[in-house]
Amino acid sequence: MALSRTAETRQDLLDRNRELQARLDEAEETLRALRNGEVDAIIAAGPEGDQVYTLKGADEAYRIMVEEMGEGAITVSLDGLILFSNAHFAAMLRRPLEQVIGARIEEFFAPEDADVVSTLLYSSGRRKAEVHLRTDDAVSIPVYLSMQNVLLNGIGCLCVIVTDLSDQKRYAEIAAVLEAVPVGVFIAQDVECRSIVGNRAAYELLRVPHAGNVSRSALELQQPTNWREVKDGRDIPPGELPMQTAARTGKPVRDYEFDVLFDDGLNRCWLGNAVPLFNDAGRSRGAVGAFIDITERRQTAEALEAANAELRTFGHALTHDLREPLSLVVKLTKLVAEEYRGRLGKDAEQHISDSVEGAQRIEALLKALLDYWSVTQRNGTHLSPVDFNQVLSRTLQHLEVPIQQSGAKVTSGTLPTLVADELALEQVFRTLLGNAIQFRGEAAPCIHITAESTFDRWLFSVRDNGIGIDSKNFEQVFGMFNRLHRNEIPGTGIGLALCKKIVERHGGRIWVESAAGMGAAFRFTLPASLASPPAILAP
Repeated sequence: MALSRTAETRQDLLDRNRELQARLDEAEETLRALRNGEVDAIIAAGPEGDQVYTLKGADEAYRIMVEEMGEGAITVSLDGLILFSNAHFAAMLRRPLEQVIGARIEEFFAPEDADVVSTLLYSSGRRKAEVHLRTDDAVSIPVYLSMQNVLLNGIGCLCVIVTDLSDQKRYAEIAAVLEAVPVGVFIAQDVECRSIVGNRAAYELLRVPHAGNVSRSALELQQPTNWREVKDGRDIPPGELPMQTAARTGKPVRDYEFDVLFDDGLNRCWLGNAVPLFNDAGRSRGAVGAFIDITERRQTAEALEAANAELRTFGHALTHDLREPLSLVVKLTKLVAEEYRGRLGKDAEQHISDSVEGAQRIEALLKALLDYWSVTQRNGTHLSPVDFNQVLSRTLQHLEVPIQQSGAKVTSGTLPTLVADELALEQVFRTLLGNAIQFRGEAAPCIHITAESTFDRWLFSVRDNGIGIDSKNFEQVFGMFNRLHRNEIPGTGIGLALCKKIVERHGGRIWVESAAGMGAAFRFTLPASLASPPAILAP
């Protein structure tokens, strides 16, 4: 009988143990669900064990609102334990939600802000402060904490709203930069650009008080503005200004130059650039414009151009007017030499010969200068498709006599057709081939001309087997009036300088590859296409 009672007691204990284990498992699952927000309750772990704070059914809408709000929201016990956190706060910390709930709030803030957070925790009433969150990967995020004491099921807690200030800080930094730069920056937040504000420099450009709307479209509805925008002698309609154009078309406006005429008689020249702003749907919602005053720069450029034009006119007139009397001197001197040949003595005849030779060098120099002035006065109106095979053919005809006298052999590959100034480029070919014949060695000149396409430009090469050029003179040969063989080989020192001018005005560059006694290869590049020919060849 006693044995039977013992067996029943043991069985009862086993059943009781299974029941308690089941209840424990259920309790733990409930606590897990509560902690993860799967049911409407809040768990707080305290000295007397976990305490459960349930939400009433009517509070469910508020919980959903807090969960979905775009700011961090947490509930904290009076001693700093996080009882509840929405997903946004956990995302700010870059941590799983389960690592946030149940942790202490001080763990998630920068050490230097510990005193500030502690003061907020143990104060009362509504309080605020700016501190820094410390994320799981040690990134510091500036935030604004707003705390308020609340009662939850009769227990005192803290309701905390955490606002990310990163965007505001970046905006403040950008605003500080905009205020510092010496460029007028205007911002329009609507497609019609009816509301335009700017930085300090922008208002100074317009000579209006700071922090006002400077949209001409909006201002003219109230009162006339004290300035007008003018381009090419006509008023620019508001819709055609750079920012308005960028906002309307959704495309940037680059290097838009125009005049701003103020009512008090002041005229200024502006250079503007504008880019559109887009909304999340990719539609234009406004524009940003940057403007600078280039009045002094334009005046300087105009004065320089006027001086250059006057200098060119003077130089052209001088060289042209000198050629006629110089030619007469050469002619008369030759007549004297012919008429009195054998009667003046050897010394006198040598002096006359030297005089004629010197005058002829001056005449050649004047002709070269005239060619130089002629090229510098040419502009983009002379551009047209140029077949460089034809250019080479005409050059060879022009140099027919020196080619025959020197026994030169000239070969070439197929040359391209490019938009260029035909007369100017023919001058380049004449100079390079003429130099290759003139600066020859003992062997007959061998000259080879090639051209190859290299991405967006063509590379031309004129190679010879002449006397070559020492590397120390590579730059010098392109200088004005520079002659490496002054008394040995005749020349003006202008030819290669003129070639450099012509090539650079076409948007290319020219250089030489050589070694003394090893021949030379003059190379130059030209753009495959000229998008704006007149600008490239402008004097």
